[in-house]
Amino acid sequence: MSSFFSKKPIILIIIACFVCVLAAVSVYADLNEESNITVCADSVTQPSCYSGSFPTPTLNWTIDSDTDGMWDASSQEYYQVQIDNNKNFNSPLIDTGWVDSTDASYTVGTSELSFGDDYYWQVRIKDDYGSQTDWSYIGDPDAFTTAGYCPPAAPSDLSATDINCNQIDLSWTDNSDNEDGFEIQRKVGAGGSWTYLASVAADAISYSDTTVSEDTTYYYRVYAYNDGGNSDYSNEANDATPQCTLSVALSVDPSSGSGYAPLNDVDLTATVTSNIPGTINYTFYCNRSDSGTDITSGWAAKYDGVTDNPKTAADVCDYATYGDYTAKVIAERGSLAAEDRQTITVLTNPPSVSFPLDALVKGDYCSIPVHYFKWIYSDPDGDDQSKFQFQMDNNSDFSSLEIDRTVISTVADGEFNNQTVIVAVSPGPDQIGYSTAYYWRVKVWDSQDIDSGWICYGGACPGAAFTTELHRYPTIDFSWSPQEPSQDEDILFTDQSIIYGGATKSTWSWTFEDGNPASSSGQDPTIQFTSNGSKEVSLQVTDSDGLYCSVSKNVGIQAELPGWQEILPQ
Repeated sequence: MSSFFSKKPIILIIIACFVCVLAAVSVYADLNEESNITVCADSVTQPSCYSGSFPTPTLNWTIDSDTDGMWDASSQEYYQVQIDNNKNFNSPLIDTGWVDSTDASYTVGTSELSFGDDYYWQVRIKDDYGSQTDWSYIGDPDAFTTAGYCPPAAPSDLSATDINCNQIDLSWTDNSDNEDGFEIQRKVGAGGSWTYLASVAADAISYSDTTVSEDTTYYYRVYAYNDGGNSDYSNEANDATPQCTLSVALSVDPSSGSGYAPLNDVDLTATVTSNIPGTINYTFYCNRSDSGTDITSGWAAKYDGVTDNPKTAADVCDYATYGDYTAKVIAERGSLAAEDRQTITVLTNPPSVSFPLDALVKGDYCSIPVHYFKWIYSDPDGDDQSKFQFQMDNNSDFSSLEIDRTVISTVADGEFNNQTVIVAVSPGPDQIGYSTAYYWRVKVWDSQDIDSGWICYGGACPGAAFTTELHRYPTIDFSWSPQEPSQDEDILFTDQSIIYGGATKSTWSWTFEDGNPASSSGQDPTIQFTSNGSKEVSLQVTDSDGLYCSVSKNVGIQAELPGWQEILPQ
């Protein structure tokens, strides 16, 4: 206890301090005639543990003013607190300096003290008369000990989910804000032993376990920790990994059967399906038909340690000749390998046809009315023709075929095909009619049974039409009288021609070998022949539609009859 000294004669008064909490030593204040105050160190208030980052105890003291009536009572106006881990307070850890406050307590701020350490403290005050006490003294070396750091709250809602055959993902709820991290424990099977798996940082709420094996059940639990200790364990969670799988599907572009030899720059694309994590190795072959997954030489492209899925090997395969080839891919991931193959059918190039200048020729309508058709077969691969199909229709869409012929015919590259079509007044099967426009087309097949597709005469299908004659041509005939004429005898030639299609006879053109006259444009001329023997006579008749035909016949001319003269009887 310390004393205050007044400006009057000094009187030393010893006043016993009331009992203070924590058995603090009583301290007396210096007194003058106006003041009489006592300060005693009291309790230290703190929780059983701290959840914050630093301990923040509250130091309390008590003040006792004079009550004997000798002087007027005084009261606290300021306080000063010092804290040190050395009771001599040579270099206090905390010195508040004079604090303008009537509070009888002081709460230590953050980052000033440590958890679980011993500290000493003392306080002094100034009263409202401007006098101050000496420091209170804490004699007990265990003046106060800071409480420890609270362990974190236990995490909850732990769940385990298999992502693939080599990974299980964990998630949980973080129920604390003072953990330094989390520790994860694992056991294999329900009867296994718990072992350390991993530690993760504060505020983490998930973890991926990539050390698991396929087709195995694992159990997990988690606890939080800090300097104050460990939390309780979370709930247990378990999950079973599936068996590891790997498959690969191969596709080709252009697809099989859509390209002709030489087929170049074919793309191979592999698509992997797997529950194994990690990168993939791809090995592509242009023509390998076995089912093995061993990597052999002769690959067309190889990509190791890539994440692309699907993966394309662009423009990787060239096939010079037609035929069937087997493209293949081998995919590797983890410890597994898988393969897939695709047959690539490279087509022989299709044959074609071309039309020469005489591709369409009108036949002799005067004898047998027909049209003749011709085309040239060609094949880039040099394959022979195996057959052709020939069609004709008066509709440009070839919807009602008059002619439809499929002919087995072997011709070499560059050779001709020919067809003949009859024109009839009343067309029967495989015939065409008069005065009608027709379209025609052909299709050829090579020895690989590849066809050319339809190729139309006269350009792009349906091509150019041709038109048959207006009607039947005249049938020419004539007779003469007498039947056995003689030289220089008058002979009557009679036109017996027939005209069709409602036309009429328009002109006649006669020629007579050694005839007199040698020609005639009359219908029924009378002619003499100047010599005997077989004489050719020709007649051409043109009808009113300009259609004409002709015919020639040989007329036998007898020798000139002997002359005679009538002689009177004698």
